[in-house]
Amino acid sequence: MNLVHNNYYQMLLSVKKFLVDNSAVTSEKPAFARAITRFNEKIAAIRSLDENRGERGSGVTGTKSQVKESLLESIFKAAGAIKAYASEKNKPDLYNSGNITKSALARMRELDLVKYAKSIHDLTSGNSQDLADFGISTADLEVLTDLNDAFSDLISEVGSRQGQRSGKTKSLNTLFEEVRIILEQQVDGLAATLKQNNPDFYNQYISVRVITDRGGHRNNGNGENPTPPQPV
Repeated sequence: MNLVHNNYYQMLLSVKKFLVDNSAVTSEKPAFARAITRFNEKIAAIRSLDENRGERGSGVTGTKSQVKESLLESIFKAAGAIKAYASEKNKPDLYNSGNITKSALARMRELDLVKYAKSIHDLTSGNSQDLADFGISTADLEVLTDLNDAFSDLISEVGSRQGQRSGKTKSLNTLFEEVRIILEQQVDGLAATLKQNNPDFYNQYISVRVITDRGGHRNNGNGENPTPPQPV
C-alpha cells in the first residue's frame, strides 16, 4: 500500500471506529446500517488484498540472488578453463568465447546470462576430454546445467509474481475507488441526515473524515493535496 493509499486507509479506519462507537445512533436508520456493512466489507477486502500483496516476492528474490551467485562462479570456472585451453592450443575464436571477467558476467541482463551459460556449457562439453586436464569434470558441467536451469526458472517465477502483484495493485485501486463511493455517496449522505437533530454526532463525524498525510500535509487520497471532500 503506497503512502496515499495508507493515508486514506487510516481515515477509513477512523471512520469505521467512530461508527462502531456510535452504533446506537446509526442503528436507528436501517439504510445507515446497510451502508456501514458495505463500507466495512470493503475495508476488510482492502486489508486482505494488501496483506497478500506484501507476502509476494521477498523469498523468491533472495533465492534467485543466491542461485545467480553460484551460477556466476560455475560459468567463470568453465570459461577460465576454456580460455586457458584455447590459449595453449592457439584457438583464438575459442579463447574469445571464454575471455570474460566475473564482473562482466554480473552486469549481464538475466536472459543474456542464461544464454551465455548455455553457450559456455556447450563449448565445454564439446571439448570435455581435453578440458579434463584443466580442472573441468562431467560433474562440473552437470552443476552448470542445473544452476542455469534453476536460475532460468526463477526469472520466470519472479516475473510471474511481479505480474500478479501488478494485477493486485490494480485491484487495490479498484477497491479504494469502491469504498470511496460508498463513503461519499452513502455514509456521508446518511450522516448529513442527522446534522439537524444530532449535531454533536455530525460534527464528530466530520472530524474523523479528515485525511492526515504522514508527510505533514492534508491529502484527499488521489495524489493531490487539497482538503478532502467533506460531508455536507
